[in-house]
Amino acid sequence: MKILLVEDDEKLGKLLRLALMRHAHIVDWSQSGHDSSQKIHDNPYDAVILDVSLPDTDGFSLCRLWRQEHIDTPVLFLTARDTVNDKVEGLYSGGDDYVTKPFALEEVMARLHSLTRRGELAIRPDSFQIGNLQIDLATKSLFCGTRPISLAPKEWAVLEILLRHHRQVVTREDLLERAWPSEVDFKANVVDAVIARLRKQLHSCRGGPKLQTLRGQGFMLS
Repeated sequence: MKILLVEDDEKLGKLLRLALMRHAHIVDWSQSGHDSSQKIHDNPYDAVILDVSLPDTDGFSLCRLWRQEHIDTPVLFLTARDTVNDKVEGLYSGGDDYVTKPFALEEVMARLHSLTRRGELAIRPDSFQIGNLQIDLATKSLFCGTRPISLAPKEWAVLEILLRHHRQVVTREDLLERAWPSEVDFKANVVDAVIARLRKQLHSCRGGPKLQTLRGQGFMLS
């Protein structure tokens, strides 16, 4: 998963980031509300680990603002506040789960897995229809109307990532890390080659989605 970690404590932030990366997650670490808001608007994340006490705001207000802006990324609060009222406020502000300090890393990992799994079941379908294009990720079937379109395995992998983040920019680095996770020697030009083939297939369907290249940013399915 790609995770946004929002924690201003230097020692704890480094520890959590390292632990998450050891579980093969991609982690962006932010130490303020302002910086984390910029990151969550500019990048697609699978989950946020959000400290409540930040130098420029509090996590509850930050999460409430994100929900008002229709950012529905699952949020796991991390805080020393352990009263019932604090937990209730966290959930009412739009949080999905709550871990109190001190905590075991295993508990954070388990809760993170649980809330992202719930999010997948709730909001991540396997079937999509965009214009005339019908996509079923479970059966790897792609149709333009009644005409089947064939994709190679890596084209399917890239298409799924773009679908999961429909109308959001996905960087080359994100695609490389997600679609080629164990193939560290691959370079960004490999991504460009797959994108070019995928774009040709998608654009052959009149009334289907457009695969855009945004210079200096990445790719977006619209």
